[in-house]
Amino acid sequence: MATGTSAAKVSKLGTDEELSAAFSADRFDAEPPEQWQRFRTRRGIVARSRESTLYTTGEPKVAYYVEGTGYEMGHLLGQLAEPEVSKMTESWLSHIVPSFLSTKWDKTLAEGVVSKALYNHVLSLLASYLARHASASFARDRALFPDALVEEMEGTAAGCQAANPNTPVTLDKLVAINYAFDYGMAHLLAGKMPAMVREENERRAADSESESQPAGPAASSPCEASRERRSWWERMRGAISDLDMSWFRPPAACNAAVFGPRATAGGGKEVFFCRDFQLQNGLVYQDVACMVVRLPTDGRYASVSACAPGMIGSVTAMNLPGCAMGVDLYRSASCNPDHPGLNSLLLTRHVVDTCATVERAVEEIANARRGVPWLYTVGDSSGDGAVVEAGAWCPAGEEGCTLRFVEDEVLKALLPSSAELAALPAPGARCGIFVRRMNQYRHPVEFTRPFNRHLFAHADVAPLAGAEARDGLLFEGKEDEAAASQRLGNAFFPEARCDDLPDVLLVSNASLTPHARITQMGPIATKLQRTATAITWRYDRLNQLARAAHGAIDLAEAKRIACYLAPDHYPTYWAEAPLDKRDPMTTAIEGSISVCELAHPDRRMHTRSGYWKDAFYTCSLARYCGGQTGAAQ
Repeated sequence: MATGTSAAKVSKLGTDEELSAAFSADRFDAEPPEQWQRFRTRRGIVARSRESTLYTTGEPKVAYYVEGTGYEMGHLLGQLAEPEVSKMTESWLSHIVPSFLSTKWDKTLAEGVVSKALYNHVLSLLASYLARHASASFARDRALFPDALVEEMEGTAAGCQAANPNTPVTLDKLVAINYAFDYGMAHLLAGKMPAMVREENERRAADSESESQPAGPAASSPCEASRERRSWWERMRGAISDLDMSWFRPPAACNAAVFGPRATAGGGKEVFFCRDFQLQNGLVYQDVACMVVRLPTDGRYASVSACAPGMIGSVTAMNLPGCAMGVDLYRSASCNPDHPGLNSLLLTRHVVDTCATVERAVEEIANARRGVPWLYTVGDSSGDGAVVEAGAWCPAGEEGCTLRFVEDEVLKALLPSSAELAALPAPGARCGIFVRRMNQYRHPVEFTRPFNRHLFAHADVAPLAGAEARDGLLFEGKEDEAAASQRLGNAFFPEARCDDLPDVLLVSNASLTPHARITQMGPIATKLQRTATAITWRYDRLNQLARAAHGAIDLAEAKRIACYLAPDHYPTYWAEAPLDKRDPMTTAIEGSISVCELAHPDRRMHTRSGYWKDAFYTCSLARYCGGQTGAAQ
């Protein structure tokens, strides 16, 4: 794949003294240079925070620095963090797949409805299926992925092997960490997941017949072994006999905001990019989440990412010119399970590697061969911002009428007609994307509100009084929205309430442009919506906070807004119980929270991960780049 780096800038590599000073200024303790990892002529550094520790262990949060080509940076990260990469490829990969796709199933099995041995086997079955098929899919579509990122995966596997010859880390497992989400989501949103699980079950059952050892406990004879194998797989079939789409619940609980100069308190000099990416921890992520500073020497931009070791892609990332990006899960029927392609974590990293501005980032997203719907939020140091509501890629001009995704004829009769949609401006529509651009997008309330009234009446759902006000709430809270979703699903048009606020852009997990919203009204997306977590309420509440603070948002306020769902404010929002029942802030953070100062000369990213009691910690990207200011080229 072409990397699009012609406009990029090779960052100056700092001296050993400059890198040590950069970590110290960010309140990290870095190892002395003689203990740094070396590969070829490149350096890799691990540093431990003096301002943030993990609640459960007291261990400091970690940041890594790597430099070089994709392969060299991957190799160095593998050398530095082989134990953490191993945890990600083993425990995290085993648990994140079922919890990402089947929270109900994972919880039911874990509570002892079936034996612990069968529970572990089901986890193995799901993880191995997605890892195996995702790896094959990735290999088939290898040309769709940036060479540098694939080479970084290869380097990470080799670096882990160099650090530990017995490492369980393999290239296929790293592909699974970075791509299996997209592969699984494409099949889930296409309604293919139950059949996939049953197929793997039968494949494994057939394979067991040729094994010399039984699936269960040791047997005293070949006949007994055969009986035990059959009994094992009968129990397996029973465990998944009622498997249908109702068993699957992909997470949908992310939020993002971009606040430009007129929204902030810096006299026109501050721009904040705020993210909370609520990713299931899979028993591991909360312990190993980190920030990684990368200085490529191959023409890509220097960047800092919030992620975990083994993630070549990024949960949130910012580059030296001050362009930041993150992703929110998006339950839409616009997907391509045959070619899931380049999306989410890897696309976020690729865009930040190569794009200095929102304008350029939107083009890169549009041109990427995507097969999975995601919402991408982008901001840059000028204060520009955009939300890209991205479905599966298609050639420009072939988007067609999105009503084709709606199968319910009764519902379709309540929606805008093909002619009405054709007459409605489709912002930024091309190659399967629609774009809400800061200070440009205006939500067509005169168009959508009459349809909403009919849709709500049809579902027998009553919005709150004042729901159409700029600072209104459509639903009172999480429980109210959950109850309404059982009848309403995705069959209404949420409003972009903040489109009158200068330099403000908000997103949760719903598309707001009417054309894209209709892609969420297909049968699978509607069924999955009934398990979503307060998508509309979260957006509306974020809008209220942005309005209340508009024009006075400083770093402290940006962090407060990014953490607005903290369990000391909304303890019932979170599924996980606090470790200390007396203190809701001992609840684990699902994923991580980041605030990026896009216009700050040091290009600072502040990240909070682990537990809500844990403090933010900071990486100032420009300090690691030989004193460069980070100005866009």
